[in-house]
Amino acid sequence: MPEYYKALSFLCCVLFYGCAFFPNHQMILEKTSSEEVFSSAFVEDVEGDEYRYGFVLNPDKNRQKKGDFLFLVDTSYHMVKHLEEVPNTFRGFVPRLSPISWKIGFTNADYDPSAFSYFDRDLFKGRVMLLEWNGNILPYRFLYPYFTNNEAVFLNTLKRYQAGDISNDSSDQYINPCDLPPYCQGNIRSPIRSLISAFSVNVDLFRKNVDWFIAIIFTNGDDPYVDDNTANILMSEWRKYHGPEKKIRIYSIAIIPDDEKCLNSIKSAQYDFATASYSHNIHKVVQATGGDTLSICAPNYSPLADVIVQSL
Repeated sequence: MPEYYKALSFLCCVLFYGCAFFPNHQMILEKTSSEEVFSSAFVEDVEGDEYRYGFVLNPDKNRQKKGDFLFLVDTSYHMVKHLEEVPNTFRGFVPRLSPISWKIGFTNADYDPSAFSYFDRDLFKGRVMLLEWNGNILPYRFLYPYFTNNEAVFLNTLKRYQAGDISNDSSDQYINPCDLPPYCQGNIRSPIRSLISAFSVNVDLFRKNVDWFIAIIFTNGDDPYVDDNTANILMSEWRKYHGPEKKIRIYSIAIIPDDEKCLNSIKSAQYDFATASYSHNIHKVVQATGGDTLSICAPNYSPLADVIVQSL
């Protein structure tokens, strides 16, 4: 066979198998069943900062403002009922962020400098955790607006299962709530110190070319490790690792100071030995950054997304 025929045959094989192994995104996007949404498609994050597993729907190049979000979730025993209600209270939050380019990560409120594990599980201490969907831990840490089922993943990652719930996989195993995001945390509940730690341990994970970093603290308690200088320390650590250009604002979903009706309502519905308290210390730090506190007793938290978008 002449050499040019061999070369032509080789080129045809490359084109044929190349198309087979690298289908276009539009073909991939037609597969939207629950089994296929997070399957084997391997795409480059269009923001260009790292690779992710997922499906690109609509790269958000037309969104003018950009914001990186970090949820600091109190996963102590006191928050069990609030975390179980996440599918109701946070429904609609993610769609309301649509006017901006967002990136969402999660960590919990544990912070114990002297401890490395809790019930043989690593403490996060501000590190961004992997996401969860239908009882499965996903192979990436951030949620983007152009991922299929982004609201479902958001709600699944925040939700706390009850002991004895059944997993959705074929093994039908009972779920240990501490085995899935947002996991269980250690004995020290300090969302503010966890946030300060997050600035350094995630320094290369948040985007460089964004306008805002938004932290949202979700708790029914307070932070006893906050004093009058904590807000200054927080801002100093932020600038140290992320520079003076990128702005930061903190919000909280908590018991608003002196909202006695909300406090009593939570206490009457809690498990034995669970406690709740006003967020006096957290509220001070939140206000120092220009943020605000939404009542954890509100039936739905999605209006906070509107407040954040409008503020940007």
